Amino acid sequence: MHRLSLRLSLLLTLSTLIASPALAEDNDKAAVHLVLAGVVDGRVDAGLAIDLPEGWKTYWRAPGDAGIPPSIETEASSGLTRPMVRFPTPERFLEADLTAIGYTRSVVLPIDTALTDPKRPGELDVHVMIGLCHDICVPFEAHVRATIDPTAPRDAEAAARLAAARARLPVAHRAGSPPAVESVAVEAGAEGPKAVVTVAMPEGDATAHDLFVEGPTPDWALPQPTRRGAGGTRETWVFPVDGLPKGVAFAGSTLAFTIKAGDRAVEQSVRVDAGPVAP
Repeated sequence: MHRLSLRLSLLLTLSTLIASPALAEDNDKAAVHLVLAGVVDGRVDAGLAIDLPEGWKTYWRAPGDAGIPPSIETEASSGLTRPMVRFPTPERFLEADLTAIGYTRSVVLPIDTALTDPKRPGELDVHVMIGLCHDICVPFEAHVRATIDPTAPRDAEAAARLAAARARLPVAHRAGSPPAVESVAVEAGAEGPKAVVTVAMPEGDATAHDLFVEGPTPDWALPQPTRRGAGGTRETWVFPVDGLPKGVAFAGSTLAFTIKAGDRAVEQSVRVDAGPVAP
């Protein structure tokens, strides 16, 4: 089954499990709220906290085969540069024999924004629709907002929590510095073409590794890579060429990779060497 059709099938199945989204004020399984530490030189130190009870999970922006992609809208904010929600490095886990990508414990998503006028307050307005999973998956909706006052005292406890969240963000890849994706090629196979990703890891690194991939736009639903082989500082990861929007070429597309090596993660954009056109 094509991955876009599979994702639709999963969402339709979800709709039969619960008739309507669980609103934040009615739900005792999780909580979503803003973390605000203050304003420094016009920059707002803020984040979106998703507090999860034991055993519950939520999803990364590319949620894998079994996950529900999060929708986080900030367009209603005012007096701020456009808020950008950042996602800490996720983990991979299984749900009903399908691979999901996300978080198995509470997480804070840092928000990058600044006051358009450093002397005047702004309004941070965030509408959230995420998936939560335990024995079943349910959609969870919340609408949170706060006034950003540039004269408010700095909250040291919130600042520490946000600093810890930002420390979990992947960093931009630096040329010539592993971990790094060296190439993305395509090989033919009996079950269809596969993307073959060659990854360079730091020499002598014995930590756990993982690799996540995203397409150029949110309507791509690529499978997540699995490791096929390792040799010294080189690893090979593969994933089926599937989940592309109709009529879009895989050849020449630019994919976004998150490479995880222990507690360190980097983000890197890589152009595909060759590939087919989606049917």
